[in-house]
Amino acid sequence: MSEKSISKMMNMYCAPLFLQNAFLAEGHNAESVNATATFVRRKGHLYIVTCRHVKEHMAKNESWSANIHGNRVLIPLNTWSEAGAVSTLQDIDDLGGTDICISYFSEYHLELVSGSKPKKPINLDKYLEPNWKDINLCCAVGFPDKEKSEIETNVASSMIEVTAELVSPINPKNPMFALQSKLPQPSRYGFSGISGGPIFCVENDRLMPIGITFEGAPSGRPIASSGDSFLQPEDIMVRGYTLTPEIFDEWLYSAGLTD
Repeated sequence: MSEKSISKMMNMYCAPLFLQNAFLAEGHNAESVNATATFVRRKGHLYIVTCRHVKEHMAKNESWSANIHGNRVLIPLNTWSEAGAVSTLQDIDDLGGTDICISYFSEYHLELVSGSKPKKPINLDKYLEPNWKDINLCCAVGFPDKEKSEIETNVASSMIEVTAELVSPINPKNPMFALQSKLPQPSRYGFSGISGGPIFCVENDRLMPIGITFEGAPSGRPIASSGDSFLQPEDIMVRGYTLTPEIFDEWLYSAGLTD
């Protein structure tokens, strides 16, 4: 596969998740806050996955909901009650404090989101297990919060690809893993906003989903250069949760989303 085709494929599995008024009362522009949502299929159902800290950030503003946009259509991830909007994103209720939340998503809404940029879920019902011990380089993708632009009446969100070396063990028994590499110069991108995005490796010319991002650095805020700092300005780091059908089933159970 060419780099262009790999990039196009990775883009299919995720979308920007905007935190804003459900009726766009405050407008929709390049200043709108966003994270990343990943589409996942499991046992015939379609889900959206992002990070719990995204939902917690949204809760700081009572008028906000988590919205997916597509073809001038706004899809809020919430229902309504007498008190107002109620998020459909369900937290993972476990002792480990897993920074993940999940919502059901409909096939119809996925079609609306697709438009000119086709979207499809990571299909865990047709899962192919990677050769874990051979994984070295991984690629995390997502939509940085500060990389949006306005083109006429549209807001364009740029997806970035963060390729870095695996620096911790990864396998189905390890719920988390880390990627880290040093660049020749500091990254011009801040990674705030890529939380909730998918992480991939390439094996035998096949794109393999292996995780969900929950933290990235640099965040976009300046890093003071210090010899005592763990991360220097030239470093990039991504932390993710391992994704397998069994792990996702545990997340669904903990979120109360099992049949």
